[in-house]
Amino acid sequence: MPDIDFVRAEIEHMRTQLGRQRKEIFQLQRAGIPTASAELLLGRMLTKIDTFALNETLSRKNSPATPRAECWAASSGDEVVPRRPREPAMAQGIGGSPALGTA
Repeated sequence: MPDIDFVRAEIEHMRTQLGRQRKEIFQLQRAGIPTASAELLLGRMLTKIDTFALNETLSRKNSPATPRAECWAASSGDEVVPRRPREPAMAQGIGGSPALGTA
């Protein structure tokens, strides 16, 4: 099974091709050339890209999660002290002076 980076690169490449072909179809339409078969091909390509993207998403969800790095403070043995909650803005009054409400 191809790795996840390969699948992502392939999806991106296919999206680029799809955009180029969409522009070519618009040019053909402006020139008055029928584009029904090209539009069907574009629809099939879009379906294929969507299928690849869905499979990539599902495989990412089903794969085991990578372990997260530990917090620096916790790994160095320092005591982790929770932050004091901030006081509401109204308690500080206007201009940041204490709760008397005067500036």
